[in-house]
Amino acid sequence: YMIVMNTNAPVALDPNAEDIKGIDLISMCAEETGCERPYKVFEKSTANVASQTVQRGNDLNNPRLASGGFTIQTPGDEGTINLSEMNVIQVLIRGGAGLKAIKPQAVLRMILWPLTSWNIGPASCTAQCIPFHENSAAICSGTVACDSESVVRTAYHNAYQVVKLRLPSDMTDITDITTHTVKVTSLTLPKAGFFPLRAGVQLTKDDDSEPQYTTSAGFMWKNPEDGETEGRLVLTGATGSGPKPFAGDANNKLVVRLKFGATLWNWGETSLASLFEVQLPPGYTCNVLGSGDPSADLDVFKVDSDNDDYPDNR
Repeated sequence: YMIVMNTNAPVALDPNAEDIKGIDLISMCAEETGCERPYKVFEKSTANVASQTVQRGNDLNNPRLASGGFTIQTPGDEGTINLSEMNVIQVLIRGGAGLKAIKPQAVLRMILWPLTSWNIGPASCTAQCIPFHENSAAICSGTVACDSESVVRTAYHNAYQVVKLRLPSDMTDITDITTHTVKVTSLTLPKAGFFPLRAGVQLTKDDDSEPQYTTSAGFMWKNPEDGETEGRLVLTGATGSGPKPFAGDANNKLVVRLKFGATLWNWGETSLASLFEVQLPPGYTCNVLGSGDPSADLDVFKVDSDNDDYPDNR
């Protein structure tokens, strides 16, 4: 499993930061009741720093993306693109004036969110540059190098969530007036779906120095693939269909396992809450017992197929 969190880790600025201890991770019982003892610790581990964090570059005399300088182009004026319908990410790039212009061979990294869903694989990707259309003298030709990177060292997690683009060597500077468009195609999409999200963006000079970080203007989203959203009955009772499974029985108790193809958020406001609907077969009615929490004594919660002393389905 993966955990993503935002942290402030000054230790990562150390030039020798690789493998320095970052934070401790502790898995523990969150309540005083319901545990063998209050706040029992189940697991403890350490998250190490995988690589040095570099200080933000000087904004006065280094290449910079303008405000909205990494704009995901979308159909119409909707501001969002559904990658399920069009697996193309086309980005309009706008730089700064003077010393803030983006030069040939500059490096752009597009960080794809949600981090835990994406894995574009280790192979190179395909990208091209479309020159500024309002100036016939502007050029952006040659190869746009397109590679994949991981936000976590692959020795620990073999997933790639970053598209690394190196702009062509034969390119007119990108300024506040002259813009170019980069088109990335045929990325391996995640199976899960996600609601509209921005992409993280990092710009550096050709030697990967003087970084600037921002987020995209425009959003991307995706439908979950077939099978990513499902509902199943958990096997309970002698027949697997609850304690009263037969046609003449009434008040049978069933446990339903729901898997969502996209993360749903509830911000605590009823009018804005995410909702889902369970449809029963014709002739059936049901109600939720109590809080709806299944009993912790069910056999499904006692399975430990990897023998690590932690139930697989808790």
